[in-house]
Amino acid sequence: SNSHFLPSNIDMICERKGCFLIGEWKKPNENMATGQQLLLKAFAQVPNFTVLVIIGNTDAETEVGDVFQVVLGRCVKIGEGLDDQEIVEMFSKGMLGGQSGNDQENFRT
Repeated sequence: SNSHFLPSNIDMICERKGCFLIGEWKKPNENMATGQQLLLKAFAQVPNFTVLVIIGNTDAETEVGDVFQVVLGRCVKIGEGLDDQEIVEMFSKGMLGGQSGNDQENFRT
């Protein structure tokens, strides 16, 4: 038995015409467990899945800071201050999926 084995969750999932958008919300400076990082990286490799890490807070009013897309095991910044409707609209218009950019960093938070 592995004492580090814990279940993981996903904060947001949407489907549009057979394509899936997964979002994981983290508060600024909140750590992400290694298992959750592995889960999100695995989802990002599945065809028709787009995975986002959203830095913000949903406790009272929704506050969104940086928004990252998981691409090739790394987080690529795709925006900041986007609200959830803007993110879903970008997804439904095909503006996410397969993007790359210069603002890459290792899996963070």
